[in-house]
Amino acid sequence: MNLTKAIIEEGTAHEIWILLNNQIPATVKAIRDDLSDLLPQNRIITFESISRTNELNSKDIFRTKSGELCRQAFISALKPDFVLITSLFEGLGDDSVLSVENEGNPHNTAVILYDLIPLVQKDKYLVSDETKNHYMRKLENLCKAEVLLAISEFSRDEGLEVLGLQPERVINISSAIGDEFKPIDISPAEKSAFLSKMNIKKKFLMYIGSFDQRKNHRALIEAFSLLPKEIRSQYELVIAGNGWPAIYKELEDYASSCGLSTGEVNFVGHIADQDLLSLYNLCDLFVFPSLFEGFGLPILEAMSCGKPAIGSNSTSIPEVVGHPDALFDPTSPASIAAKIKEVLTSQELYDLLCSHALKHSKRFSWNKSAIKAIAAMEAKHAQTVSGRSLAIDDSIFDRANLIKKISDIPESKTAPESCLAEISSAIAVNEYLAKAYTAVDNSQEMPFGKEKVGIITTWNTKCGIATYSKYLMRDYPSSYTVLAPYADALTEDDEDFVSRCWEVGEKDNFSKLEQCIEEKNLTAILIQFNYGFFNFNDLSNLIKKLASKDILCFVELHSTIDPPPHILDKKLSDLSGAFKLCAAVLVHSENDVSRLAKIGIAQNVQILQHGVNRPKPLEVKYDKAEDEFVVASYGFFLPHKGLFELIKAFALFSKGDIKKKLLLVNAEYPAPISRELIDEGKRLAAELKIQDQVTFISDFLSDEESLGYLSKSDVVVYPYQETGESASGAIRLGLASKKLVLVTPLNIFRDIDDLVIKAKSTSIEDIAAALTNVENIVKTGDATLKKSIIRRQLWLDSHDYKNLSKQINFLIGSFREINEFYGIKLTFDAIDKSFRSVVGTRIGNTVATDGREGVLLFGPYIGLASNSYNLKITGNCSDTNSADVMDVFLKHTDGSHSIEYISVPRSGSTLKEINFSIDKPIINFEIQIITGGQINIALDKIVISANRRIS
Repeated sequence: MNLTKAIIEEGTAHEIWILLNNQIPATVKAIRDDLSDLLPQNRIITFESISRTNELNSKDIFRTKSGELCRQAFISALKPDFVLITSLFEGLGDDSVLSVENEGNPHNTAVILYDLIPLVQKDKYLVSDETKNHYMRKLENLCKAEVLLAISEFSRDEGLEVLGLQPERVINISSAIGDEFKPIDISPAEKSAFLSKMNIKKKFLMYIGSFDQRKNHRALIEAFSLLPKEIRSQYELVIAGNGWPAIYKELEDYASSCGLSTGEVNFVGHIADQDLLSLYNLCDLFVFPSLFEGFGLPILEAMSCGKPAIGSNSTSIPEVVGHPDALFDPTSPASIAAKIKEVLTSQELYDLLCSHALKHSKRFSWNKSAIKAIAAMEAKHAQTVSGRSLAIDDSIFDRANLIKKISDIPESKTAPESCLAEISSAIAVNEYLAKAYTAVDNSQEMPFGKEKVGIITTWNTKCGIATYSKYLMRDYPSSYTVLAPYADALTEDDEDFVSRCWEVGEKDNFSKLEQCIEEKNLTAILIQFNYGFFNFNDLSNLIKKLASKDILCFVELHSTIDPPPHILDKKLSDLSGAFKLCAAVLVHSENDVSRLAKIGIAQNVQILQHGVNRPKPLEVKYDKAEDEFVVASYGFFLPHKGLFELIKAFALFSKGDIKKKLLLVNAEYPAPISRELIDEGKRLAAELKIQDQVTFISDFLSDEESLGYLSKSDVVVYPYQETGESASGAIRLGLASKKLVLVTPLNIFRDIDDLVIKAKSTSIEDIAAALTNVENIVKTGDATLKKSIIRRQLWLDSHDYKNLSKQINFLIGSFREINEFYGIKLTFDAIDKSFRSVVGTRIGNTVATDGREGVLLFGPYIGLASNSYNLKITGNCSDTNSADVMDVFLKHTDGSHSIEYISVPRSGSTLKEINFSIDKPIINFEIQIITGGQINIALDKIVISANRRIS
């Protein structure tokens, strides 16, 4: 993922899309969240594969090959110039489908080349037929790629020598680690507590890695035993890594056989990220005795923390270590021991390796790797374009051709009907998605059924939601109707598509609004929600009526924190029943998702990030001298905005220096309290004797004019004190000003943590101190801020209202169509290898009880997206009371989510029918069917059906 992020950062001259597999829903959400500040969400897309494609089940090879062909056809339909596969060797035990097909495809493919360890040492790694077949198929695909991006010079040389690849096809882009690995300050108290937690009693040498044989733990343990007693008595050997009881016992016994006492070798197990950073920083020496590596990330992590590191003199490790005096022979425990002794007893060598570690580790960075990868793809693309025929036969991408390719797979002749039906559904979905994604990216209408859209919102008034709605719909490609409340004071005349048909507050039962929706024949409604806009009972009834008429309803919430009862006695939980009927409930943050889940709203919740408008600043009348330092703020002048605190903090910061100015671009809100606060703010400035340094701009300005003022400043401050808002709309304009932005440490700013400077607290003193810090940064410059310029630009691009409008277009325009596609069933035969039995026996195509009590069937360990599901278990039973002695349990590996189900009485061949819900995407979904010993049951099929939505 780090390389992907770096390619996005360095590849701003290119159009970058991320393609994900909809059969692995948990990763889709995680990756979307991880890249949300770098790419527009409409550039992170999914294709539909089929379920159960993992190759551990040899019966599934047809499913695997079909899934690969579906993916290839989908990619080809998008017509990219280049496809980069970051991890090709997946799919043995999961549902990944990755392949390289260059015959007839107009695009090139690049694949990351990590190592060829399984091939070089196949007697150790390719033992089973399933593993060998999987690896050799992947290797064949690897060799088809036009460009291979090696993670080290050793990996490149290995690819040339072992695979016979042409040198120009294989480029070393190197590898890197995250910025979090660095020297950190650890107080004596923190050190003592940490070492106590890890049960480390002495100074220590460290090694971390998996417990694969090539990691060479035995040689390291023996080498430690060979150290002179006067050295060994001062240290213990700490070995970290995710092992298991048997391997720990085996290595502990080996340590004992080498003459080491209990505790001299300390296995600390799996280490959390923050603990790993502390472990690196506290170790005295890092030792890396691995026999075979494609790169060797742990040694670079230790060196980046400023620690002396020694390692093997073979494979890629010398490249990473970068110093001949830090190498040993990993096949010789004596050589390892000698090098450890030399480093620990020679202060000169120890200091040399410490300084070398920090200097050499800076040669590696993900951005450098990304630049090399992009250059390699650009060069290959230039060659291809110059030599490629323009007469590309588009017929190779059509449905008929894809079906023919699938039918040509030898195993297709024995594929069950349910599998073929699933493949047909996947083809139909992908054909639609390819057209839909292309239409959305080009800001066009959706390709098939077109919804008639209405948006219930304030409009053309002095209201944040009115402004937000206008920006959101500004680039919407289809026509729409704005259903606005009655209003007297408009900021501009209403457009032709605006109908005013409801009243803000408690008095309107929405009869006129309903009439307007009916007259205009609207089929999809987007509600911009605010606690004060609606009577909750009437809003609930409206949503229920829309749902009953098959009108899609989408609700966007800008806050999910209920207001204090003494201000507004309303709770979102009162709307939970209505919100569950909506096609989607849109929120701005993960905190909102969590709050809604607590009141039972989960399956239809989606995040729509808050947008940013990027107008061109107008020239304004505000003169700033070159030697002046201007502090600005922006937004409405309201109680929780912290503007009094800012005025007081500015007085502390300026200390009477008239070259420091405060520019308050804070508009009067249409409520009496706002005017009162502005007047009080002016009195406060006078009391503090800074009135000549403070400018109040309280008119409601256009964004262009507001940005003109903010562009005159050195820093834009958002000193908020308390707020229930999920995200700030005002701060978006501050970021668009390209000035430094200072905020108080509130959750409302969490989504922009790495783009802003934070005060330590909301106090006046800490805001003043933060202003002093910002002034120093502006005067002296700060290298760490240079990288954030790229990040901010990507953030602005990804949050641009144009891209949010594309998201809304896809969501509303494709919802009905996709849900029709996804009325599918996953049908498993009871004898399918995705299931196992403890007390059952195979009789024909069924799994039957054999007189024992226990687990009759368990499986299939698949990923499921958040949704409502129906599980049907069919078969036959000779006992009419079988439902009482057959229990079904639904489980998955992530214990943070529970699955509740309702059991439906059996009828006919249906032995059990269960309705269940999943609130968040899960992996390894398991069904357990347990029977008593006195019943005769034969299971035939397991059917899971859902109306799934594209993530």
